[in-house]
Amino acid sequence: MRGVRVAMLCVMLPTTGMGQMLEVQPGARVRVLAPGALAGRLTGIVIARTADSLTISRANASPLAIPMSRLTSVELSRGKSHAAGALKGLVIGAGVGLVLGLTPIPEPTCTSRGCDPELTRGEFLGSMILGSGGVGAGIGAIVGSERWDRYQLPARVGLILPSRGHGAGLSLRYALGRDPRPRSAR
Repeated sequence: MRGVRVAMLCVMLPTTGMGQMLEVQPGARVRVLAPGALAGRLTGIVIARTADSLTISRANASPLAIPMSRLTSVELSRGKSHAAGALKGLVIGAGVGLVLGLTPIPEPTCTSRGCDPELTRGEFLGSMILGSGGVGAGIGAIVGSERWDRYQLPARVGLILPSRGHGAGLSLRYALGRDPRPRSAR
């Protein structure tokens, strides 16, 4: 009876194959997480792909083969976006401007022609945020920001049949596939 339940579970669970990993090919820039195989996130270029591993070249290091079974997150680079870079620069620049704007207001400068009008606290804070945000947006637009698409790792279920004293069981493996959720839901 237990074997029937296991077999039914295998039939009811969705299965996926390695065919979904079409875009993660040699030459693709990827960012991966693989606990147990990597200490943290690794960004590099895929130089080889087999049914059970990805080989990624790293900057200033030897290539690393990562077992597919260890992958928990895979992201594929879509190149740089200058609009996204400008937005990121605007946010960072405005944050810097906010910090600078909260500093004490400088004393007005006086010359032989007279004194500059004093800035109110709000005017000084606003000018610092807008000015720094504009500079940040300009720098971000020039530099750009890399865009990443995340791939989900759906489970692939298999049935392990009993052999030499071992009972039946389930085997879970992962295949790379594109994350079907829209970007706004991630």
